[in-house]
Amino acid sequence: MITVKVKQSWNDVDILIEGHAGYAEIGKDIVCASMSTLYQNLVNSIDQLSDSIVHEFTEENSTRIHIGGLYEYSRALVDSFKFGCQSLAMSYPNNVEYIDVQSHLEQSDQD
Repeated sequence: MITVKVKQSWNDVDILIEGHAGYAEIGKDIVCASMSTLYQNLVNSIDQLSDSIVHEFTEENSTRIHIGGLYEYSRALVDSFKFGCQSLAMSYPNNVEYIDVQSHLEQSDQD
């Protein structure tokens, strides 16, 4: 199973992607391909279309990215990535888990 954890504050976001979908054999796994497309599109879009900074950390079976200096446009790109991950998890609940970690963004909205 692929697990996606997102922790977003007003100014930055941390995303951890771990595991494998296990939907089909390697090279034919449409769920893995979909997640890879969502991820690569986010990283490339942030890099090419915004002033935010992306730091990627890749290990075996996991990728972690930190995006700093979120602005309105880069927040929209992150929201689009999150929506895509949520949709993928809803369509393939046995292969993708999406977790939106509570952040101080919601806490500051309550103050």
